[in-house]
Amino acid sequence: MKVKIRYKSIIKYEEHQETIEYQEVGEYLDTDSGFRLTFVSGGDKIGIEKKGERIYLTNNQATLVISSIKLLNDYQTPYGSIELESEMLLFQHRKPNLKIKYVLSKEEIKISDIFIVVNIKEGDVADENIQNFN
Repeated sequence: MKVKIRYKSIIKYEEHQETIEYQEVGEYLDTDSGFRLTFVSGGDKIGIEKKGERIYLTNNQATLVISSIKLLNDYQTPYGSIELESEMLLFQHRKPNLKIKYVLSKEEIKISDIFIVVNIKEGDVADENIQNFN
């Protein structure tokens, strides 16, 4: 189903913090093992999919898999492939809200903490106008 999406990601690494925000119209689908949420922003296809105990975070061709246990990922970037370990610290999905917190590390050294908050609003999105999202 078409939904309005408010997405915010906070990435903390060392002494720095970066915030990424989107407000878009996208698709939400409940599945047998979880859900799938996708949207396009600035030509980039963003996705969050829950399959059982794993969460798949997608940005174009790059996919990061997170779970409550450490997983090794071969993450594709525009600059090449990076081996990263991911571990999910928090997952809450109570419609209309989704919260995910995870850690990325490389060779047991923490690189960053990431916190994602998503608000999903069902309803009339035929005009795909998200200005009145409140």
